[in-house]
Amino acid sequence: MRLSEAIELYVSRRQHEGSTYISGETVLRMMCNRIGDVPLDHLPAADIIRFLHRPEISNVTQLGQYSMVNRFLQFWAHRGDMPALTIPPPPRFERTYVPHIYSRFQIRLMLTQCRITQAKSRSIDAPTFRLFLLTLYATGARVGEVRNLRISDLDLRHGKMLFRSGSPERTRCIPINADLNHQLRRFLTRNRSRESLVPCVFSTVSGRPLVRSYLNQCFRRLQRAGAVVRSDDSSHEPRMQDLRPTFAVHRLTSWIKQGVDMNRMLPALSAYMGYSGLVAAEKFLALTPERFRRQLRILSPENGRKHWRNDSELMTFLAKL
Repeated sequence: MRLSEAIELYVSRRQHEGSTYISGETVLRMMCNRIGDVPLDHLPAADIIRFLHRPEISNVTQLGQYSMVNRFLQFWAHRGDMPALTIPPPPRFERTYVPHIYSRFQIRLMLTQCRITQAKSRSIDAPTFRLFLLTLYATGARVGEVRNLRISDLDLRHGKMLFRSGSPERTRCIPINADLNHQLRRFLTRNRSRESLVPCVFSTVSGRPLVRSYLNQCFRRLQRAGAVVRSDDSSHEPRMQDLRPTFAVHRLTSWIKQGVDMNRMLPALSAYMGYSGLVAAEKFLALTPERFRRQLRILSPENGRKHWRNDSELMTFLAKL
């Protein structure tokens, strides 16, 4: 079996399991183009290492591509179609980026500006990009999760949305608020006649998958048109993926103002966002306004023994966010 055939079979398997696997397929085919369509059992480890450590990509991208390629190699080695290859991971690096927490005014400004910045786009129209950003902010999901969201993953009758992932803790069905539900219904009704080549909720005007790099370009144009800038001394511009921590911080500050029991809500927030533990969600606590820090320090998440999905009162509350 040659590398190209192995990639095709592996991608088909991942898609059959429920993942669109668009990014993974792109990386594996890029590797095949770099290395050549060699026999699977004669894959040169040195060429794979050179592909993963190419200097033109960032450390974050290297780590993501290493994970995709390593899982592919382990799959075929486990099946006995190739020898096990030891591919060293990219060097670890210190993350120094502090996410930008958008104000509610900035969120409203960007959603309004979409109509202007996307007016001449022949790839992603304004309603698609606006709802894409709104879904990111309203669910706290990852950019890739919303980009790969399928129409079949929506249960708008019951106000639920399913995010699929290869990681069990990231695969989750979450309640969505009434406003997002209404916006999705209108969007799907409007696009019912549009012919799409992918089963995803969000696609290009021509019905193709959304490309992450072009989404970033659109967001950068939107961010600059709305003069959305950071107020701190960071040299980094606000990013599209910063809508995820913004969701978390806005939820936390709203709950504190409402006097909600945070012992229940912090574990629920972690699970809602696809975290297996509390560590990542607790990091968002440090980004909340200073006036809430004292209240946050007295939280005791260990007291929340009851599973959040079995708490009907909590589920009703989350659905109203």
